[in-house]
Amino acid sequence: DVYKRQVYAYAAIEHSLVPVRPGSAAATEVRSAAGATEGRLDPVLLLVASYWRSAWKYQTRALRYCAQDAGHIAGAVLACAGGIDAGAEVLTIRDPASLDALLGLDPTAAGVMGAVGLELLGPPVAAATSIAPSELVRPAAVGEPIDGVMLDAATAIARSPGVLHEAARPAQPEGQTVPLPEVDERLEGAPLADCVIRRHSVRRYRRETLSLDKLSRLLKEASCGGRAELSCAVAIRAVEGIDSGVYRYDPEAHGLVLLRAGRVAEELAAAALGQSFVGQAALCAMPVIDLEASLAAGGPRAYVDALFDVGMGGQRLYLTATAMGLGCCAVGAYNDAEVDMLAGLDRDLDSVLCLFPVGVPR
Repeated sequence: DVYKRQVYAYAAIEHSLVPVRPGSAAATEVRSAAGATEGRLDPVLLLVASYWRSAWKYQTRALRYCAQDAGHIAGAVLACAGGIDAGAEVLTIRDPASLDALLGLDPTAAGVMGAVGLELLGPPVAAATSIAPSELVRPAAVGEPIDGVMLDAATAIARSPGVLHEAARPAQPEGQTVPLPEVDERLEGAPLADCVIRRHSVRRYRRETLSLDKLSRLLKEASCGGRAELSCAVAIRAVEGIDSGVYRYDPEAHGLVLLRAGRVAEELAAAALGQSFVGQAALCAMPVIDLEASLAAGGPRAYVDALFDVGMGGQRLYLTATAMGLGCCAVGAYNDAEVDMLAGLDRDLDSVLCLFPVGVPR
């Protein structure tokens, strides 16, 4: 009961909440359209994209960037919720068109990409009385822990709901399987708040070899659960104990299945429109969508939902890499056909949705 029950917009620069739809009834309508069950998950965060802000630069690829960026935000919210022992859940939006209309969005210019429901435990962190529509309501300070609790990054990420790649199909029996070592639950010396602040895109890498333990943790943390129609391919350049090549990650066996042997780093950088840092990284994670299974499972919105999930998994990858002193970068500019060919995919069935090079920062 800290804030009035209504719909707010978050003003990022002011770090404030601006009431946009007053009244309890409006809040109830929006929550229902977002897929929230009455009586739990309060507040509900709606992640809205302004298409035109991306379209002028990315043109036909704008939707991909919008959905994945929204997923990145959701991934950070989930990790931070885990860091303060708060409940969090990614919601299934029941009626996207009605939700956009309730928020007064022009569907040709903006839309809701995803929703996250929270269960905030403990005492209130801010107070407000009667709120005029023009007033700004300031939440708790950024980075301020609730009840003094802020977990290490690995534990917080592990506690957040699974969001990325589940094997879309069984591992190919003819492929060589490389088992990965199990990882400890905690990663000492990496406070979540510090990782969230330091997390950024890295485009300069040393040509250093990554340890097998670090690869294992990256894939384990970024690939917990998720949609059955998403899987993860990994292009390996320099990881100890693993030959260069392209592999498919099997989360059930926690191992890598060889898809294509040999060095592909230079070809991958060329397919990424000449972005050399893609080939300089020790590895490149490539989330893959099973197109037919995705459409069957999610209908017309399946593509947006898959991109949103990839964004959430990408955020986990960023935070995990940061916690281990590594760098990561989401890359959306590449030739789809060339990357799919390098990953050994049949483009009628599967396609890479993003590139995530990871390595030691320079």
